[in-house]
Amino acid sequence: MNKIRMINTSREQILKQKSDLSPTRQALLEKRLRGKQLAGKGSKLYVEELPQITADLDQRYQPFPLTDVQQAYWIGRNSNFELGNISTHGYLEVDTIDLDLERFEYAWQKVVERHEMLRAIIRPDGQQQILENVPPYKIKVLDFRALKPEKVETELLNLREQLSHHMLPVDRYPLFKVQAVRLGENEVRVYLSFDILIGDGRSWAIVSRDLEQLMKDPNLSLSSLELSF
Repeated sequence: MNKIRMINTSREQILKQKSDLSPTRQALLEKRLRGKQLAGKGSKLYVEELPQITADLDQRYQPFPLTDVQQAYWIGRNSNFELGNISTHGYLEVDTIDLDLERFEYAWQKVVERHEMLRAIIRPDGQQQILENVPPYKIKVLDFRALKPEKVETELLNLREQLSHHMLPVDRYPLFKVQAVRLGENEVRVYLSFDILIGDGRSWAIVSRDLEQLMKDPNLSLSSLELSF
C-alpha cells in the first residue's frame, strides 16, 4: 500500500508540471506514466512503450531538423553572440610508424560510405541533410623530411594552430579534415579535425573502431546500416 501511495504521489507531482510542457513532451510524459512498473528494492522504474522504428528509405536524403544540441552548436557559430563565432570541434594529432597512407585513405573512404552523417551538411535554413553521393575523400600529405629540424618545428606548430582552430563551413562537405605529414622514412603524423555537429564522442569512437578494422583488412565487408541519424 505504501509503495502504491508513493507512486501515485509522484504521478501527481509530475502532472502538476504537465501544463508547462509542449504537446509533444506531454505525450511523451503520458507514455512514461502508462508504462509498467518494475519491481525493485527501494526504487520505482517504468518501462516506456516505445514506438516501432521503421526506415523510411524514400526520405533518406531529404532535409530534416537539427536536434536541440545541434541547434545550440550551430547558433554558437554566429558572431552576433558574445561568446559566439566558434565551433564545437574535435582535434587530434597521432604519431605513427610505418603507416600505409594509401590504405589509410581507402579506409577513410569506406568509413564515409558506411556512416551517413560523415556526409552531412547544415543548410542555411537550419536543416541538416545527408548527401547521397560525395567524391572520394583525399588526404592531403605534406613532406617535411628534407627540412631542417628548426624549420620542421615551425611548420608543425603552424599546422597545429591552423587545424586546431579551423572552423569548417557547415554548408559544404566535408565537416571533417584529415591531413598527414611525413617526418621521417617511416614516421607519419596524422592530423584529424572534425565538427561535433555531425557526431559526438561516442560517434567518433565508432568511426575509429571501423577505421581500425578496415586498416587491418581493407577487404572487410562491414554490415550495412539501415537506419540513418
